[in-house]
Amino acid sequence: WTTLAIIGIPAAVVLAIPDVGSMLVFIAFFIALYREGLSGLLFGIGFIFAGVFLVALAVPPVYVAVAVLVIAGVLIAMNYHRMSWDVISISGIAGSILLLCGLAFGSPYILEKLPKHQRERVEVLYKGEKAFRDTSGYNLLYSKTAIGSGGLLGKGYREGSVTQGKFVPEQETDYIFCTVGEEWGFLGSAILILCYMVYIGRIYYLAEKQKSTFNRVFGYCFASILLMHFSINLGMVMGLFPTVGIPLPYFSYGGSSLLAFSMMTFIFFKLNYSDKNSLV
Repeated sequence: WTTLAIIGIPAAVVLAIPDVGSMLVFIAFFIALYREGLSGLLFGIGFIFAGVFLVALAVPPVYVAVAVLVIAGVLIAMNYHRMSWDVISISGIAGSILLLCGLAFGSPYILEKLPKHQRERVEVLYKGEKAFRDTSGYNLLYSKTAIGSGGLLGKGYREGSVTQGKFVPEQETDYIFCTVGEEWGFLGSAILILCYMVYIGRIYYLAEKQKSTFNRVFGYCFASILLMHFSINLGMVMGLFPTVGIPLPYFSYGGSSLLAFSMMTFIFFKLNYSDKNSLV
């Protein structure tokens, strides 16, 4: 309970507001720390605060605050005999509930303080891309159109009417997955996703096998950064996350992105090779 007051608000801000750089570093860092013994409760805390923040943008804050109080009351009643009722515990519980209620009432204010383009990208999730078809929803509207028009097998290489017509801005970089969806359809998209899952899973597997703590942490951080880039990029293109400027690893056009991911790959492969040949 006390941990809620320590990490909840930063987690809510990082997970809910589309500051992609902070989110990637934050989550990748905590995944690596989780492997090294950090409590998994922290992930739940972050998502609870982020959930309250996002729900309060769509539902009147007073309803969210009442729901928080009811859920907290039920949880306390269910665990009444197992909880220690000292001053620290009571203060932690009360402080956590107040923070959640305060976040519920402060969410609309936080959203209003965001820059206009960021605010609209969040609002697209609630109002739909058609409400912002001439501004922040334009990319997403045509991206969904391109992916949906691909069907099961797609229209064929360079045969997509939406992508070849250049209706989707940045379709060779951040929105490149819509090109895959239209030209290669559901089957091609599924194969691409499967390849990423196998690749990222393999890095996690090799990281777990490292004898050196540094190598293991680097491997987990590298795999987690890839996982976050992959998840956010696909979610962004399909309307599950706000639109943000983040490339699809190894796939999006752009020299800096490819160079950065290639350098991390080579470093990890070198660490893995040295670890396997180490006598220690």
